[in-house]
Amino acid sequence: MIGLSLEQIRSVGPQAVERALRSLPAGGVAIANAEVDRDIEVTALGAGGVGLVVVGSHVETTTRQLDHLLAASDPSRLVPHELPLDPILAGGPASDRAMREAAEVVEGALATGRTGLISTQRARREVGLDGGRRISNALVAAVEAVRTRPGWIIGKGGITSSDLASRALGMREARVAGQLLPGVPVWIGSEGSRWPGMPLVVFPGNVGDADALTRTVALLAGPRAEPHG
Repeated sequence: MIGLSLEQIRSVGPQAVERALRSLPAGGVAIANAEVDRDIEVTALGAGGVGLVVVGSHVETTTRQLDHLLAASDPSRLVPHELPLDPILAGGPASDRAMREAAEVVEGALATGRTGLISTQRARREVGLDGGRRISNALVAAVEAVRTRPGWIIGKGGITSSDLASRALGMREARVAGQLLPGVPVWIGSEGSRWPGMPLVVFPGNVGDADALTRTVALLAGPRAEPHG
């Protein structure tokens, strides 16, 4: 049995928790000290595991970050799926099939211990307000169709994150656990949300360097899913 001190939890954060847990022998027990909700939330983030990344933003910063993540990630740990724009914009059965396919890819990833990634097609085109709503609705519907609870979710894009929180995850209120990176807060779903206690990383489109999304996924997923190269 080992103990996690408040100093470890507060000064080092989720990484300290993750390292301590991985040092345990089979059947070992770790006891985390906590005084406030924030300490518990940091401990929960340190457990790592597989999650879901949803990329809706189309700004250049996001596209660079997505390209970096796809190039750097181990394919045995991350399963990407690109949501095509044409069927989504067309609506009807074609759109429904595209959303179901995205959800099925994520389900398959989570079932095999891998993180799922849904990103909208990076094609440069003017879709207008109605098209933007259709794309946002498709992302929400795809996440709603995922039945397996992920360990965490990253929403890339401010509107994407907001729609995921309010619609796909049913968050009426949430606690802000802090920031994983500057400008990248973590919301913890409260009781009454679809998956209470699950972290949602709110990652605005224009925030971060080229490797920021890659580092965020690695931090949440832990060393076994850490990208290489």
